Amino acid sequence: SGVFKHLSPVVKKRLLLVGRRIQFAPGVALNSVGDSCQGLSFILGGRVKVEWMDALSWVPIATLTPGDVLGAMEWAEGQVWEERITAETEALVLFIPTAVLNPLSATYPDLQRQVERYTERHTLHALLGSNALFQGIGDESLMQLIEIATLRYLDPGVILYNPRMVISHLFVIGRGEVELLCSDRVVQVLGRGELANLELALGDGLNLITARVLQPAPLYVLPFDQ
Repeated sequence: SGVFKHLSPVVKKRLLLVGRRIQFAPGVALNSVGDSCQGLSFILGGRVKVEWMDALSWVPIATLTPGDVLGAMEWAEGQVWEERITAETEALVLFIPTAVLNPLSATYPDLQRQVERYTERHTLHALLGSNALFQGIGDESLMQLIEIATLRYLDPGVILYNPRMVISHLFVIGRGEVELLCSDRVVQVLGRGELANLELALGDGLNLITARVLQPAPLYVLPFDQ
């Protein structure tokens, strides 16, 4: 299941040979928020809860099951852990440290490609599923949206859109921050899971807003005509 379904038998066998199996009891943390990611963890058994800190408390954003991957985005981008990951049930994880993972990815390039693409889809599914706009949409339709989405990495200072641009895509913030300005005055700062330009994509009125990336931001881009 999960990412394993898309990996060749040779890669799966190699992962099982080089990986370290770790058992976690219910309620035990699988990571330390603020620490750097040391490799990839493939869930072999049980359920794992992923939570994100909002303004007031930790909010559940996803439940991971066998075949899911932990740490792909953090590992690929060299980021620290921002989400809190906890075993919901007894969980068995296959851990591949970076020292093993790098030469493995060099030998089998499809490993990194499949892990990254699978993680992108899973993350976007969690973000859209928690957004009120998409909660009335059936899972099959939601998956169709996810399949047509593309992921863009934008650096601080990049202008996402301004009053002179035609908006043809919906932007979903994966992480980082985007600030909205009107006449150089900041009117709102958007974060994880928020939609940067829903009203503009709908064509509701004249756009007076400039959106500028404040912190490094992976954005999921959905063509609005679809």
